[in-house]
Amino acid sequence: MNKLYLTLGSKDYLLKLSDQNEENNLQLISKPGQSQFGILSQELSKGSSESIELNVKHIITDTRQDTHLIAFYYFVGEDKQAEIAEKTLTLNQNKLSQYGASGVVWLQENKDLHRYVLKAEFNDAISYQHFTSSQLLMKLISNFYSSFNVLYTKGLDED
Repeated sequence: MNKLYLTLGSKDYLLKLSDQNEENNLQLISKPGQSQFGILSQELSKGSSESIELNVKHIITDTRQDTHLIAFYYFVGEDKQAEIAEKTLTLNQNKLSQYGASGVVWLQENKDLHRYVLKAEFNDAISYQHFTSSQLLMKLISNFYSSFNVLYTKGLDED
């Protein structure tokens, strides 16, 4: 895996898109409490008009099957800051597990904008909150110009 693609759109559009694609690696996701939906895939979806391409810089931990939440932590900064963050995450793999984070991947969204993404998966909201307020994440955030995060659930919310 050297790329991930995030395709956002309406539920109907994404369901049609997933029907057009036979790959098993499509993951339907939705933003909790909102009508924002997406597909996370390892290959560009057929029929997709616009996907966000995420270049995989480093896979830090494996994904567990029982995860329900996927969080994307976005960071804007220079390449040197990103290298430090990547090394910090690699050195703290045990802490990531203690926080309940799995499927941790360090990505680069846009080379021109210097935007980096940390993807992490969690079993429940408590693990997500624990990691989001952790000293490890605060240390990463302090090294960048700006940051924000987006949380998704696996599967599509029912209307």
